Amino acid sequence: MSTYFKAVTLRNKTLLVNRSLGILKGLAIASILLMLTQVIVGTGVREEVDLLTGSTIARTDFITTIGQQFELHRWLAYCSLILVIVLFFLVRTSFNTGSKQYKFALIALILVGIQMLSGIILARFAIPAFAQTTHLVVATLLFGAQFYLLLLLNKQRH
Repeated sequence: MSTYFKAVTLRNKTLLVNRSLGILKGLAIASILLMLTQVIVGTGVREEVDLLTGSTIARTDFITTIGQQFELHRWLAYCSLILVIVLFFLVRTSFNTGSKQYKFALIALILVGIQMLSGIILARFAIPAFAQTTHLVVATLLFGAQFYLLLLLNKQRH
């Protein structure tokens, strides 16, 4: 292998692979922090649902009865969705599609989509049990995918 080829390969690798990842890392951290906030607010929503379960209020009216806490949870979900979409597109432009970073950004995007869908089902269809379980399990998987993506973004690359 010639010295020139090695030099060009190393230069291109540095230009393409070792870009500054500060923005990506910051977005990944922000996404995780937003997710943790979502879990806290979502726990409050769940507590309200548990309190309403023993009341005379119809299950179809639970969401409207909960009010502001649910609205906050929903708006934070929209913010989380936007953040994960932006993070995905930035990872897609910074890494090739075979990289672990890309794969976990895609997994996070898919999981946030499933999470939003299960949240919509919960809100529109009187909080069915299967959607509650899905919402909780997918939230856990989403947190894991986002955290692993952050670890991958912090991984030293050569």
